[in-house]
Amino acid sequence: GSGDAQEQTARSLFDIDNPCIELTCLKKAEDGRGIIVRLCNMTDRPEQASASPLFAHETLHETNLMEEEDAKTDLPLNFGPFEIKTLRIT
Repeated sequence: GSGDAQEQTARSLFDIDNPCIELTCLKKAEDGRGIIVRLCNMTDRPEQASASPLFAHETLHETNLMEEEDAKTDLPLNFGPFEIKTLRIT
């Protein structure tokens, strides 16, 4: 279906080195500053992953769900069970 095509396109724009971590959202930021990516740990155990945009970018910041920046993100990312992380790419 079209969902498969959208997932393939999203994965071709973003590299995640852990198959337990899924890209669940790739969209323009609400305030227009960059792109928002949401990653989800699909397991009931802690996981770690490096995630990299496959396009030119300057910064990667973790945000809350309201897209308010917290801090520059260090990789790899540490996920709790079923945790969702939101990243801003500029």
